[in-house]
Amino acid sequence: MKILVLNDDYAGLSGTEFDGEPHGRGGAAVIAAGLAESYAAAGHNVHVLTTHQSVSTGVVKEHIRSVTVTSLPIRYPKDLRHYLSLWNPTASRLISEFLRNGGPFDAVHVHNVHNFLTYHSLTLARQFSKRVLITFHDVMSVSYGRIATKRYLDHLDPRLTIKDHLSQAGRTYNPLRNIIIRKILRNIDCRVTVSEALRAVLERNGVPVDAVIHNGIAPEQSGHSAETARALTQRWNLAGKKVLFLGGRLRKDKGVWESFDAFLRIADRHPDAVLLLVGDKDRAQKLLETFPKAAAICNRIIATGWLDRGEMLGALSLSSICLTPSVCFDSFPTVNLEAMAMGKPVIGTRFGGTPEAVEHNVTGYIVDPRDTGAYASALDTLLRDPELARRMGAAGRERIETKFSLKKQTEQYLQLLA
Repeated sequence: MKILVLNDDYAGLSGTEFDGEPHGRGGAAVIAAGLAESYAAAGHNVHVLTTHQSVSTGVVKEHIRSVTVTSLPIRYPKDLRHYLSLWNPTASRLISEFLRNGGPFDAVHVHNVHNFLTYHSLTLARQFSKRVLITFHDVMSVSYGRIATKRYLDHLDPRLTIKDHLSQAGRTYNPLRNIIIRKILRNIDCRVTVSEALRAVLERNGVPVDAVIHNGIAPEQSGHSAETARALTQRWNLAGKKVLFLGGRLRKDKGVWESFDAFLRIADRHPDAVLLLVGDKDRAQKLLETFPKAAAICNRIIATGWLDRGEMLGALSLSSICLTPSVCFDSFPTVNLEAMAMGKPVIGTRFGGTPEAVEHNVTGYIVDPRDTGAYASALDTLLRDPELARRMGAAGRERIETKFSLKKQTEQYLQLLA
């Protein structure tokens, strides 16, 4: 098949902000790239359409690991996002030109397009393809931001009201946005979510879902250089330490303060433990500075700044436990899979799709991060019992190989794309 993959960003594009491993590269971009390369490895003719925001660069076209990647220069004022992410005249012109010159395609696999490629790209894709499939990686097709309403956190009820939308969007609120998105999505051949939890959110808010396909990774590609791990151990003075890994876009609703509190509760019992914050260094330091009891643990917190993929995997490999303690809906964090593939136990949040990846009491623990006593108890248990941590890590590795492999994910998608 001739397959087109759409996603707002894609790594490895020379001369753009996505050259190599861009700092803002989210989980959807990692998954879209992995699938594109896997489709190509299976013998398909794969093209990727993506964007960059350095508009002076012009259109960029490269061949990256058997995949033909075209990146369009698209940007707009943030205040207009909830209008121009639906239809943007510049984006539509560039996408139409690409489809006329590069099409037709047997199938189009759409991922995140709610920033720059726009939802109108789905309508355009239908004109040049036999089949269009969209994978939802987050809640942005029904929400203006992350879902952390009291209704959801207390009762796991993801229903959103106009009041919730206004609270999220403020002056940028577009009353027609969700109506237009639902109308466009009705004409798509197949709508897929990455977790059952995300399916429940979308359907509760008016977007029907046809299938759930969990993300997968290739365990053999989760390796890392031993030299990298040694260099990081030396850089951060981690020799002899028990390292707790917390990475990603560091915000309060990612459970950073809850992690500080839980760590504070067990710090005296585990003087060799440190908390590694992998992500934006300024945000990490601000979160620590504003934490009310920061003085008691600040010398045990290491803010690494953004790491490239090799360094991130190296940091995971030298860690004892991976933490994913979001206090908002988190669809299906890729870091859970990466940690499990490395044989690391995970302490993860109950909010979102983490419980579908991390098996409670088997590959780690599922907690409500707001209950910092229970969170601390899970930390204490794993730090006191390295053999239990090892067994949970081994079970996690097996779970990746049997349930969350890139091979299985690819096969499921190819059946839907055919």
